[in-house]
Amino acid sequence: MVNIKIYFYKNYTNNIISRLIHFFQTILKCKEYAKYTHVELQIGETSYSSSFMDGGVRKKNINYDESHWDFIEMIISEEEMFSILDFFEEQEGKKYDLRNIFLSQFFNFKNDNCDKWVCSELVTKLLSFVSGIKLNNKPYEYSPCELARELIRNNNMKIGC
Repeated sequence: MVNIKIYFYKNYTNNIISRLIHFFQTILKCKEYAKYTHVELQIGETSYSSSFMDGGVRKKNINYDESHWDFIEMIISEEEMFSILDFFEEQEGKKYDLRNIFLSQFFNFKNDNCDKWVCSELVTKLLSFVSGIKLNNKPYEYSPCELARELIRNNNMKIGC
């Protein structure tokens, strides 16, 4: 068995894109979880996501400051972990989907682009390899706040700080 964490970034930065996303998430949807503007999946010491600041799909070690991040912790099988890592390796290096972030967050238009990823879309797809997690089969429909809400409400998970 393997312990994983899903980290949700809760304090928007001085980055204009993060501020705009936060603003529209707060106005348009999921107000109770609108504080989340980014999501990472951590296995061991390595975090997996897609980041505008890093140019797209990448893995890296992150020192999570508890004042900026909330997390959900779960245990998965080694087989599920290998499925996650295999899929991630196929996606690593793909670009960040800046077009989709604007369309989905500002106009609520969801678009799937197999060659580019936003953070919540990639993490949702990675979580689809974990049995027992109830998420729809359209990862591009999730923002970080929608993913947190779905994991908490429909999967009996709790946010840790």
